[in-house]
Amino acid sequence: MELIKQVLIKDFNNFQDRGMKVGDGESEQNLFLVEGDTWRVLRQRLTPMFTTGKLKTMMPLVLKSLDRLMEYSDKIVEQNMEHEIRSLAAKYTLDVIGTCAFGVDMNAFSENENVYREVAHRIFQIPFRSRMLMMLHAFFPGIVRKLRFNLTDKKLFGFFINLVNTIITEREGKPKIRKDFMDFMIELREEGRVTRKGDDKVAELEMNDALIAAQALVFYAGGFETSSATMSFLLHEVCQRQDIQDRIHEEISAVIKKHGGLSYEAIGDMLFRNGI
Repeated sequence: MELIKQVLIKDFNNFQDRGMKVGDGESEQNLFLVEGDTWRVLRQRLTPMFTTGKLKTMMPLVLKSLDRLMEYSDKIVEQNMEHEIRSLAAKYTLDVIGTCAFGVDMNAFSENENVYREVAHRIFQIPFRSRMLMMLHAFFPGIVRKLRFNLTDKKLFGFFINLVNTIITEREGKPKIRKDFMDFMIELREEGRVTRKGDDKVAELEMNDALIAAQALVFYAGGFETSSATMSFLLHEVCQRQDIQDRIHEEISAVIKKHGGLSYEAIGDMLFRNGI
């Protein structure tokens, strides 16, 4: 455990390169794939976005998405319909991402075709060409990097370029009132070149629209899949244990009564729920 903490926390700066970067395309300039000074600058400047204070400010937005989830769930119950829990979790997660990260109503609970849901699924539908590149990269990383291939589909990345451009155009010159992911990225963009001061040198990075789109893509992908999959497995297990459901219900009711409603602090007090 101590070794894990040392690698993931104490000496994390020494383990930043994941060795997964294949090319130098704009779509690969994201926090997950970049290396060296670029990674250090991005990580240092993006970390404040995930502080407790930032998460608290997003809580009202999360609760609005929760209200929409409850309305949608009530309709399912009223109509006595069967519903795939994975789909339900995906819709809720997408709604939260749209609201908290981009300030966009993604209409996630609509039964109609939805471009945002389609994009979320396309991110994880890795084309055969990309799978082959990843396999080649595992054995011949130097050769693959010199060929400068891109793993991300151009049309997919184009979607995020357009999304980012649209949001920036709508918000540019206006007060930063949402304090979401895009407000944060626009603030960095207005700085022009962002820097990170290290022990012996200053690393610098130009924050342009393409770089913001690359972070948006990985934020969209990471938030969607991890959260919706975890929620799906959790609900599947809990629905089979009535005793666990009863304990969760009792705890949630008691905590909400104590705090006068659902809040960031209230969720932190749900010790049994958090331990599941």
